[in-house]
Amino acid sequence: MVGTFALTIRIAAAAAFLGACTAPTHETSTYSSEAADRHVGGEGAPTEAQDRAELAFRLAAQAREDGDADAMLTAARLMLRSGTRPARLEAGVLTAEPGRDAVVAAWAREAILLADADRGVTERAEALMQARPRGILESGLGAGPLRLVQRLDLGEALTLSLVAEPGTDSSVAAIGDGDARLALAVRAGRQTICTGERRTTHAMCAWRARQTDHVVRLTNEGPLASEVMLLSN
Repeated sequence: MVGTFALTIRIAAAAAFLGACTAPTHETSTYSSEAADRHVGGEGAPTEAQDRAELAFRLAAQAREDGDADAMLTAARLMLRSGTRPARLEAGVLTAEPGRDAVVAAWAREAILLADADRGVTERAEALMQARPRGILESGLGAGPLRLVQRLDLGEALTLSLVAEPGTDSSVAAIGDGDARLALAVRAGRQTICTGERRTTHAMCAWRARQTDHVVRLTNEGPLASEVMLLSN
């Protein structure tokens, strides 16, 4: 898990974004396939919105471990303003979830419990529960990046379809807790884009699409169940 010093740095980065609307800087351990290696840090790299969502997810996990209600509220606000859209898995396809953000609301409720119903924390948390996602959620280029948060048991796999226009830069990322060992595999027809051979708490695959239809498979091969966040542009 993230250490106390690293958590302080990340909270400071999150506060800088929330206060000044700048993207936070943080380190992550990423996995990419040979195909993705050509794009990480350039075309096909994760968006700033995806980066902020991953930071929020990590902050929430650390806040839960430390029993820190204020840090949990910071994570909830950062997720709300990340520019990513909450999604649900519907018939194997990620679909944007309209209305209020269920993940933000759940973290706000956790903050209330962590603070033992402190009045100030409760008021801030209730305001977050009523808020709607912020950021670029719709544009001429389509919706903002989608995110799905789901619990995966040991050995459980999540499979979904992804459609990308040929020639566009595509990316899928998954992040779990400290016990997660995630294997992320992506295929386009007979072409293997990411093999899923490497297991890590933060798996990523970025590529330039050559075909339209893709299949993404995420497997938790760690020793315990894990809450996992899946991001796709």
